[in-house]
Amino acid sequence: MSFKSCCLSAAHLAGVVFKSRFTDGRGLDAPGNFLDTKAEQARFGGYRACHAAQGVYRDMTLMDIDSAYPWAMARRDFPGFFGGSYARIMRVKPFGLYRVSADIPNASHPLFLQRTGRGSLSFRKAGHAIFWVSGVELLAFSRVYKSFSYRVLEGWIWKAGREKRKPLQRWSLFWHAKKKMVDKKDPIQAPRRQLYKNMLNHITGKFDSMISEGSERWLTADGYVEVGTKRPGMLKNFFVAVFIRALPRVRTWEAGIKSGSLFEMTDSLVIPSANVSRLKPGEGLGRWGIECRGDLIFWRPGTYLILDPKTKKPVKVALHGFQGNYKKWLHAIRTAKLVRRFNARKKIWIETMEAVVYKKRMFRVRECVRRQNQRKALCFEQKKFVLRFTPDFCQAVKTYFRSRRVQK
Repeated sequence: MSFKSCCLSAAHLAGVVFKSRFTDGRGLDAPGNFLDTKAEQARFGGYRACHAAQGVYRDMTLMDIDSAYPWAMARRDFPGFFGGSYARIMRVKPFGLYRVSADIPNASHPLFLQRTGRGSLSFRKAGHAIFWVSGVELLAFSRVYKSFSYRVLEGWIWKAGREKRKPLQRWSLFWHAKKKMVDKKDPIQAPRRQLYKNMLNHITGKFDSMISEGSERWLTADGYVEVGTKRPGMLKNFFVAVFIRALPRVRTWEAGIKSGSLFEMTDSLVIPSANVSRLKPGEGLGRWGIECRGDLIFWRPGTYLILDPKTKKPVKVALHGFQGNYKKWLHAIRTAKLVRRFNARKKIWIETMEAVVYKKRMFRVRECVRRQNQRKALCFEQKKFVLRFTPDFCQAVKTYFRSRRVQK
């Protein structure tokens, strides 16, 4: 039983237009499987850094970069990756890919990422490590932490040929100009503006996309094993993807240090409103913009509320990893119960506030067939989740909302 979509996705449309109109059907210079495998070890999509504890913070501002990934591709120094070749290099340059042996210091703002066994991302701990990294990250970290030392073991860079075109730069500037020509407040022009925005942003995911062709079940000596097969997408190029992802990440990291951010997420951060002028906000491709301002209820990066100080109503809701609206999340905080557990490793008692919530999971046709429930196209399952908060965090949230009644 298989289903095929008859709709063209925005990412696929962007890839077709880019390849046919901006690269004459050739695409960007492919590094080959040998170098692509190395680049994959330095390619990281997401970025989350937390420098504050759970709590309520007054007068905070959420800022983000206007079109972060297109800004990276539109930079004057961003390579063309078109009509050139890849070569070895030992000297550290911003757009080089390096395998380094480094002694990472104990940094208050770590930068180098790694993949854990479960596929999630974490920061590399202080100490000696050997890893692949972009030159952009190496140079940025060296500027901030003078005690950071490293030795280049292997390096690669793209060298331009006779072709002087930069397809990625042309693409970003073209679609960003199109988007700016349309008034975002005009409802009639909204679909047109959304198309321009999709073309501008969705191209970035095509450089690290792999197309799944399904999986097969093989019988081995250890039992049945699921073997999945994948093929590269039309524009897959991990070498290019490394720098498209690294540039916004480094810029957000440097801005977080400069402005004293509470936390950062890929291309956005939350800072005290008094420090907004340090980032020089404005309008334009790659400029820092103010998304909202208010009081912050912070649990973790990706899960927080920004409320209007006067009305206590949310102006920004981010509940990643939590299914439900913000009222349900606040109710869980208010009704959380104190639980004491003994930590055998530290040999201490730990107090946490825990609330039980039930998440409704929806299974589509394929999952229903696997569960032998072929009569319904959709079925639902309740799954139990436990949310854990610190006692101080729960008390701070209760005090914050209680202050509204006192003002009345």
